Amino acid sequence: MAALLLVLAGLVAADFALSQGAVHHGVHIWGVDVSGASPTEIAVRMADRPAALLGTPLTVSVAENDGEILLVPADMGLRLDLTGTTAEAMAQGRSGGPLRAAIERLGLWLRPVNLAPVLGLDSVRWQAACDELALRVERMAEDAQLILQDGEPKVVAAVIGLVIDRAELERRVRHAVLSGSGSVECPHLVVQPEVSTEEAVAALAAARGFFSAAVTVRYQALSIDITREELLRIAGFLPTATTTGRPVTVDTEAGRALLSQKLAVFEREAVDAQVVPSADGHSYTVVPSQDGIAVDWEKLIRAIDELALARDRPYVPLPVIVTHPKLTSLDAELLKDRLPVASFTTYFSPDNAARVNNIRQVAQMLDGRVIRPGETFSFNEAVGPRTKAAGFDEAPVISNGVLTPGVGGGICQVSTTLFNAALLAGLPIVERSPHSFYIERYPVGRDATVSYGAQDLRFTNDTDNLLILSLEAGQDYVLATFSATHWDRHGVCEEAEISNVRPPHSTADHPRMYLDPELGPGQRSEVEEGIKARTVRVTRRVYSEDGALLWEDSFLSEYAPKEWVVRVGA
Repeated sequence: MAALLLVLAGLVAADFALSQGAVHHGVHIWGVDVSGASPTEIAVRMADRPAALLGTPLTVSVAENDGEILLVPADMGLRLDLTGTTAEAMAQGRSGGPLRAAIERLGLWLRPVNLAPVLGLDSVRWQAACDELALRVERMAEDAQLILQDGEPKVVAAVIGLVIDRAELERRVRHAVLSGSGSVECPHLVVQPEVSTEEAVAALAAARGFFSAAVTVRYQALSIDITREELLRIAGFLPTATTTGRPVTVDTEAGRALLSQKLAVFEREAVDAQVVPSADGHSYTVVPSQDGIAVDWEKLIRAIDELALARDRPYVPLPVIVTHPKLTSLDAELLKDRLPVASFTTYFSPDNAARVNNIRQVAQMLDGRVIRPGETFSFNEAVGPRTKAAGFDEAPVISNGVLTPGVGGGICQVSTTLFNAALLAGLPIVERSPHSFYIERYPVGRDATVSYGAQDLRFTNDTDNLLILSLEAGQDYVLATFSATHWDRHGVCEEAEISNVRPPHSTADHPRMYLDPELGPGQRSEVEEGIKARTVRVTRRVYSEDGALLWEDSFLSEYAPKEWVVRVGA
């Protein structure tokens, strides 16, 4: 017995010695015998396998349309992780203590193992491949709608959306490659529409009464009718608002445009005061300001909606509000001798006419605005909603890290210019948000994005002096200037600290794919360049007239990467 044990011990020792630095006997990878191979030899023996197995197309079946798509795993980013695979092979017969390792080695002599290789994934190529597949497979959810057909409201049924379950698809592709099955069923997730067909049907009954007759709007002795035909043309449908009693509304672009045109006779713009130098240049006179009258649109639209649905009174009384000039007579008297205290200029390309129009419109709206002592200026309150009815055009805006057409694009050029002027004037910044990705034309870390109802630019005049804001939009620039009769401070911004610079998740060769309804079927845009992510901190110090430091603050901007993008026609 002792002799037998000695023989076994000798065999185990010999086995350990023979396999030192090499794969133990009885180990195969993906059907390739790597017994006794060193790590370098494993690479040689496995050289032909990745191309054979990862280069063989998989048949991806799409149950929703009974179609099939051929995808090559290697093209989707799957690759052989040779380092991980080699480590797995070298670990066979070497786990645990000496006794366990000896048992494992004996087992390998009696029953060889066939290891599955470790597969790596190039996330950039995988993402691009999934985008390509999504363009062919996915379907957007569509809300049910109420439309007008032959003058009558009708229901258009909702459409359930489908998106690829990318994590499950990766699991299935890996399994298909390793098992050699050669086919994969494309996994889907169902996306329910926000407005169901049932909700639209419930709104239909109320919608019928909405168009039964004209709606009259009255102000003092004047009346204006919104005819049934006009209601049919301008109405929009809100099936989800059935429970609140307003499934139909005139609060649409067409509705506001028509009502603005019809009710313009009732409105009067406020008139700013003017400071007029005398002929000798040594004195000034002030031309008085005048209050204006404007329609209270929110109240009016709600009243029209309610009357058209209920038909319980003969007319809607026109609600109006008194509007005040940006520069009152008193302000003008106090600001006769004003001087610039801070200004800043940013530049833009004049090529995009819609963007230029939006910039100039906002600059005109804000030009001459007075910021009184203790007042907090809000960009969104001063400019209001950015809609087509308000005169704004579609121009590129940032949405989910991608430039997409949006009403009011370009307005951030003005808010960024204004933010920088406020920094230099030493005004406390109450709210400021950076863009989602870095934009080179703006000072590093000193941009300010705005979005009505979400992101705002706000700063406070914490002095005892009136401030007047001047905004000039030229052919390719915006100039913001603050003026006052006296100002006792100024701000200095230090050079930005930049850190955590990271590339996008996509590349020029493997960009993200996005559907663009502006393009025709089969059309593709040029590749839009990606932008690296980065974190930027800007420190500002505010000094008094005599150079004493009053305070300092800093502004953190965490910019996400902008992806390389190709837009594809639907």
